Amino acid sequence: MDHREPSDLHPPPSHGLDPLIAYWQGLRRGHLVPARADLDPSILGPWLHMAGLVDIGAAGRMRFRVGGQGLSALLGVEARGMPLRSLFALGTRARLHDLALRVFTGPSMLSMTLIAPAQATPAKPVQVPLVMLPLRDQHGAITRAILCMEGRAAMAAERPARFHIRQARLTTLSAMTAEGPLLRLIPSGRG
Repeated sequence: MDHREPSDLHPPPSHGLDPLIAYWQGLRRGHLVPARADLDPSILGPWLHMAGLVDIGAAGRMRFRVGGQGLSALLGVEARGMPLRSLFALGTRARLHDLALRVFTGPSMLSMTLIAPAQATPAKPVQVPLVMLPLRDQHGAITRAILCMEGRAAMAAERPARFHIRQARLTTLSAMTAEGPLLRLIPSGRG
């Protein structure tokens, strides 16, 4: 169960959520974090089923503002208003809180591999990629995050699902990579 904290010069391991991460990165446009208002639901369509918008409130409490039908199915109840921790096993919740808090305070991108029992028994536990990407609210504060699980893997989990964290990776965001390309060609002066 690793927990690394590189800069965003090194992207997290690739998985089916990579296009969502690329879309979110493109919305940054010179900011550390994109605005919630910049998200286009029509572009997010392929992920909405397994996505939720998480708010952070007083004392660092994190709740789902909204959540897709797949996320609600995993929780066993409507996701809206449910604490983020309700998706996780009891012994995992303190670690989850520490990691998710860094999404808002770093700000950081969180990429995790979760594990849960499979619906069909006896079967190997299901491994589910999850990302949590910070967003600015209408006042410019980082109080929101989009959370998304890889749908096919998540729907194989037993329901209601309570996930354990197998791996977690925090990627600290920097203004340098929000502004444009990391490399630039500089003429050498040679003919």
